[in-house]
Amino acid sequence: MKTKSYFAIILFIAMCPFAKAQKINLAGEWKCSLLTDKDGKQIANESITPHTIILPGTTDTNHLGYQPSSKEETTHLTRLFAYRGKAKYEHDVEIPKTWKNTRPTLFLERTKPTQVYLDNVYIGSSNDISTPQRYILPIKKSGLHHITIIVDNASGVPQQIYASSHAYTEDTQTNWNGIIGQIYIIAENATEDTTSTYNGPTNDCFKDFHAGQHHFFANGHVIFLRGKHDACVWPITGHVPMDKPSWAKYMGKLAQYGINHIRFHSWCPPEAAFSVADSIGIYLQPELPFGAISTQKIQR
Repeated sequence: MKTKSYFAIILFIAMCPFAKAQKINLAGEWKCSLLTDKDGKQIANESITPHTIILPGTTDTNHLGYQPSSKEETTHLTRLFAYRGKAKYEHDVEIPKTWKNTRPTLFLERTKPTQVYLDNVYIGSSNDISTPQRYILPIKKSGLHHITIIVDNASGVPQQIYASSHAYTEDTQTNWNGIIGQIYIIAENATEDTTSTYNGPTNDCFKDFHAGQHHFFANGHVIFLRGKHDACVWPITGHVPMDKPSWAKYMGKLAQYGINHIRFHSWCPPEAAFSVADSIGIYLQPELPFGAISTQKIQR
């Protein structure tokens, strides 16, 4: 009996390094280079200066950008380190030998339109701004590899979004440039289906919600909604929080006032918000990042 126990312990210890190596956390120091000047013009290569920054974060939180021409603006937030354009983020990563026959996948929980390069070779692009971005990295051998991510908050989405969506507009969370939330590389099974980009809550509370003759019903029970409008107003950081404690503080205060419904006008909150809402009992109404759609319907 003891022999079997010792064998199990040895096997567990042997497998621990492999288990820990299945996800490489990329949070921490990165190199960032601003590729656009304050007038929106491309900076010459010889004039580009890399800066050491911390991700997750933005150019604003890392104090990169240009001073505002005026601090008397009253229609939207004034960014002390304004930046609109392309920024290059670079990081070296060590791929372990245990990742052989796996599919390394880069996960960016929330960012703006991006282009990704592996060892200076172009991999692909994405303009998903309401859901995480995933890139399959064609890594064939272990060892040191160089990741380059170009984040562009000046192009890559329809122009109407910059002025009409709270996912982008300077009026509330600002049109930030950066990568926030979780950033990592995961060794996925080579046969795993990764076409789905949403790994949301799996409980059975979001099943049947409909309007009856005079009331709303959720799972057969009458529901009275007392809600609020949320325009993504986060003036301290200039970007939406991605952690559960921040959302628990926010939603907990709303619950104290009897609020049980939040409409996220022309933007979608991160996974942390959905998880906290489930635990507190608040209904969420996320929207696509295009406010002009609802305006046009009203005008008709």
